[in-house]
Amino acid sequence: MGSDLKYEVAQNAYIKLVLHSLKHPTSAVNAILIGRVSASNDAVEVTDAVPLFHSQIGLLPQLEISLILIEEYFSAKGLNIVGYFHANERSDEYELGGVAKNIGDHICRYFPQAPILLLDNKKLEALKTSKDSGAIVQLYVRDAYKNWKLVQSDGSSRFSLKEPSANLVLLDYISSEKWNDIVDFDDHLDDISNLVVSLKLSCMGSEEPRDPFKGVDWKAVGSEMQQNPSVQRTFKKKLPKKIREIPECYFLPRWPLRSAIAFCSVCIAGGVGAGMLVEAWINKKVKGISGLFISFDGIISFT
Repeated sequence: MGSDLKYEVAQNAYIKLVLHSLKHPTSAVNAILIGRVSASNDAVEVTDAVPLFHSQIGLLPQLEISLILIEEYFSAKGLNIVGYFHANERSDEYELGGVAKNIGDHICRYFPQAPILLLDNKKLEALKTSKDSGAIVQLYVRDAYKNWKLVQSDGSSRFSLKEPSANLVLLDYISSEKWNDIVDFDDHLDDISNLVVSLKLSCMGSEEPRDPFKGVDWKAVGSEMQQNPSVQRTFKKKLPKKIREIPECYFLPRWPLRSAIAFCSVCIAGGVGAGMLVEAWINKKVKGISGLFISFDGIISFT
C-alpha cells in the first residue's frame, strides 16, 4: 500500500461518530474505526465505528481493554481496527491535540496506515445551512517521519463518504435527537450490561444487538497468562506490603468494571513492573464471568 492510500467511510460509521460527539457536546470524545483494506489494496474501507470514551480519554488501561475486546470481536468477522476518531472538547478547537496524536500512534500498532479523523467543528456548525455533501471531519495521516499531517482540501480525493446522502440522513437523526441511542465504552465501564449495545454493529439500522462475547475465545486471548501460573505468584511478591496482604480483591456484582481498572492503576503506581499481572476476581454469578486479569499493557482475559 502506497503513501497515497485512500479512505472511504460508510454512512453508518460516519453518523455514529458525529452523534457520539453531539451526545457529549462539552467533552472530548473518541472512537475506533473498523473496516478492511479494499480488494485493490489502494483504499481503506471504514464500515463501522465503536464509540469509546467521553471522559478521561487519555488513560491507557481502559483504552487497551477496549481495543482488545474490539479486535477480538471484529476479527472473527473479517474486520479490523483501521483508524481513530477524535472530537475536541471545545467547539473553538480546530487542531489535533497531543492526546489524540498519542492515541493515534497507539492505533498504528494495530494498523500502520491508520488515519485520524478529527471532527471539524466549523463544518458541524454550518451543516444545517450549508447543505454540503462533504464529510464534516478532517483527515490526518502520518508522514515518513511519523508526524501527523492534515490532508488539505486539495487532497480530498483521498477521503470520501461512501453514500453521498450521508449528511441528509445525519440531519434527520439530529432533528430526532438520535444521539440518545449512542452508548460508548465509558457507559459499559459504569454498567457492564451496556456492553452489547456499545459493540453492536449498527445502532441505527434494523439489526438486533448481538452478544460480543459470543464466539470469542477468551482462553486464547489470555493463554500466555493462564499457562504461566508462576507469573501470578511472582507479581504478588512485588506489590507493596499493604496490597500484598490482601489475598484476593473481590468486586461485588454492583461494582462497575471501572473499579477493576482503577485497582490495576493503583497497583501499577504502587510499584508493579511492566508486564506484571494484577488479579481481580469477579463474582461468578456476574454473567458467568469468574475472573478478570489485567496486565500492565491492558491485556484482559475472562475465564
